[in-house]
Amino acid sequence: MKYKVYYDYHEGELVPIWFVISLDGIYWSDDYLYVPIEAPFESFPVDEFDENIMSFSILMSDLTRVYDKTNEFGIYLPYVKQRVLEYGIDVTEIEQFIIQVADVEDVLQMSIIRDFIRRGEQT
Repeated sequence: MKYKVYYDYHEGELVPIWFVISLDGIYWSDDYLYVPIEAPFESFPVDEFDENIMSFSILMSDLTRVYDKTNEFGIYLPYVKQRVLEYGIDVTEIEQFIIQVADVEDVLQMSIIRDFIRRGEQT
């Protein structure tokens, strides 16, 4: 699984806003897609986001915490699949998920922003 973090400037500071997951090898028949969080993140400015890639937004209600793993969260695929189908889209057309970084932080109860800023200071 491959993911990127897109950032933008907010009040003069770099802030991660989107957590984007490439869906290579996703099994829509599974109940959950588990996503490990490992810093440093591959990060890009928001203006480099490719709007031509078929994307689908993941809501806070789709996310779950993996309690025995502090750096991992799950996406409940049946909820996502239902919404995709409601839009008349075949799930196999979705190439990536977009998640608000704030939602990931809330689920994990950790600060990705802190890790993102720390990573930026090291480079």
